[in-house]
Amino acid sequence: MVMPTEGQLVAGRFRLIETIARGRFAALQRAHDLQTGRTVVLRRIEESLPSPEVRQQLMHEGSILAGLSHRNLPKVLETIEDGETVYLILEDFRAWPLEEYLQGMGQPPSERLLWRLLDQMLSVIGYLHEQDPPIVHRDLRPDSLLISQDATILVVDFGLATLRHVPGRTVFRALGSPSYAAPEQLGGMPSSPRNDIYSIGATLYYLATGTPPPPSRKLYDGSAHLSFLRDDLSPRFVEIVYTLMHPESDARPSTIGAVEDLLYRLDEAAGVIPPPAPPIEARREAAHAPTVDDERY
Repeated sequence: MVMPTEGQLVAGRFRLIETIARGRFAALQRAHDLQTGRTVVLRRIEESLPSPEVRQQLMHEGSILAGLSHRNLPKVLETIEDGETVYLILEDFRAWPLEEYLQGMGQPPSERLLWRLLDQMLSVIGYLHEQDPPIVHRDLRPDSLLISQDATILVVDFGLATLRHVPGRTVFRALGSPSYAAPEQLGGMPSSPRNDIYSIGATLYYLATGTPPPPSRKLYDGSAHLSFLRDDLSPRFVEIVYTLMHPESDARPSTIGAVEDLLYRLDEAAGVIPPPAPPIEARREAAHAPTVDDERY
């Protein structure tokens, strides 16, 4: 299916301005809404199929995403169909592919920035896991993230997301990226928060090194090993990456809350005394607040 280009009209309403990014399952294009007069972002589902069941499922997932509100998620305004293609209509945002951002820095990200990005990934994935039913992303990786000028990330690709405890909710049946998906996920095991926890660690590994980690199945069978991260990174940062990426599912933290507890213990052991962890309601409120520098480092 050919992607519409600049100047074309989508659904008789949206005049395309530019393409922002293309992922494995979706493309993001900025457009002018002729009906409302505002600028929006269209998330075009690349794998839309002429099956009524698939289109119905995509529309359902769009309604689920429209009910979410988090500073690291683009706001879904509505879901529309244009022929056989489904679009999510998002509030306009200014963010760029993570790889472009890192290349523009001209040097590896500082540990301070890496901690800040980790905190944001934990916040947004924890928020998804707290939904009823929980949403397991299953495909968190650098290509599924955009980043703004002030280093706020946006999770923009939900091609593999599943609603736990609701069978058959995954539209796209691919298993995930070999370097970023947990080995048990690639082996076809049921979705679990530990899948996303592995992906957070693998994405953090990429951010720290500039290279994708070895395929997780090779880490699992021992035919590959994680390389040394960087000399300038603290032992507790290296430990958190290796722990989140443990190839054995049971050796990983089981929840985002367990990851936060681990971070607290590592900070204590390093002599960095963080403030007490806030109750879950306070964390949810903080999810909608502007990004601030973490006091951990």
